[in-house]
Amino acid sequence: MGDGTVGETLGKICAQYGLNYRVDVDGTVLLELAKGKSSEALVEKVYWLKPGSLSGDGPADKILAAQGIDFPPGATARWQAGEGN
Repeated sequence: MGDGTVGETLGKICAQYGLNYRVDVDGTVLLELAKGKSSEALVEKVYWLKPGSLSGDGPADKILAAQGIDFPPGATARWQAGEGN
């Protein structure tokens, strides 16, 4: 996204995430949810698990979904082993 002006880049980011932007009187760039858009696309959930708390092989989203953690369409999950250690 570095092939344009700051405004063009902000426009691309906003289009991708359902946002609008405006520049406040003091020059601060404000990102706002576009009308009719859901903020669910902007949510990140993090789960801290003790080593060995889940067993099983396979994709993270499948293992966690089996434990009752929902994944809406388009959601992803990935293991970050060792994070926070």
